[in-house]
Amino acid sequence: MRARELAPAADALELLSLQGGPFDHPDVRAALAAAFPGWREASFGTRFADGTLAAIALLCDGARAVSLPFNYGGVHATRGLDGRELRALLDAARRSAGAHTIVVRTVVPGTPGGHDRHFGGRVVGWTSVVRIDTTGDIEARATRLARKAIRRARERGAAAALSGSPEGFLALYRTGSEAHWLRYPEGLVRDLVHHDRAMCFDVRLGNRVISSVLALKGASHWIAWLAAQDEAGRAIGANYLATATLLAHAQAAHVRAVDLGSSTGTPGVALFKRRFGAFDVAVHEFRQSSPRGLAAAQTAIARERLVRAGRRARRRALRRARSTAGGRAKAPAAIASTRAAALRRAPAG
Repeated sequence: MRARELAPAADALELLSLQGGPFDHPDVRAALAAAFPGWREASFGTRFADGTLAAIALLCDGARAVSLPFNYGGVHATRGLDGRELRALLDAARRSAGAHTIVVRTVVPGTPGGHDRHFGGRVVGWTSVVRIDTTGDIEARATRLARKAIRRARERGAAAALSGSPEGFLALYRTGSEAHWLRYPEGLVRDLVHHDRAMCFDVRLGNRVISSVLALKGASHWIAWLAAQDEAGRAIGANYLATATLLAHAQAAHVRAVDLGSSTGTPGVALFKRRFGAFDVAVHEFRQSSPRGLAAAQTAIARERLVRAGRRARRRALRRARSTAGGRAKAPAAIASTRAAALRRAPAG
């Protein structure tokens, strides 16, 4: 099967709303593209010869088509695709977007069905997912320590509820995200809430919001996308109460799973999520490039190796210079000489 055999089919894009996750919805894609200049809508849908529909939610920055930037999307189809079909779909979507490389990250939070079981891809990370039981008390499923934290927050006078306004969350997020490498624009949050794609679960102490979780809705699952709290919220464990309220609303809406997000490198956060019954689900990545895209990737790898070799050489030269008499004065010349040698040994781009 060749990519050129797969023509765009507008009706296939409906799968993104019917089966997709929180970031696949067209309103979310439009909000992300508007919030990050340089990205444009490039989603692709097609129909295979046997009538199978398939679609990928994509944004493109020119060189790359990504599902989806800073988050995940995935391949959605009316049946599982084999490796040959998946490669053809990715290549057709890349060509349609006018990109050199296509990157698709996907999470299947529930038990995989026929339509979301596709072959290929590699595991690039893990996320914590809570599967929602349609019956029973959500809080009763949590561990004893989680229930104790929820009870303590309520005893201190805190109350949690779904808010119709994002302003309480944004006031906390504005301060809490100052040092984060990725800070989402406030306009994006307001846009998502306005279009009923995002919900804020606020914990109040008196008239003040002390903790809040921003969740996105999807057809397949919800995600606790962003969270923030102040010192008062941390002091009484208000994030436990906010998360429990989110899970209770998901159960009432008959949502099958809630993604609580990645906890890589933060064991305390991972433990918090496990106390609500979360378990790890793999994030799979599918990647395909044109010859030009592969050349660019190889050049980037060679350049990174060169930079690392230079850094190692500078560290070795600095250690040697400091170990000799008057090393501090001789260090710059030694570093320059060793760096030149490293550049000669480094692989060419």
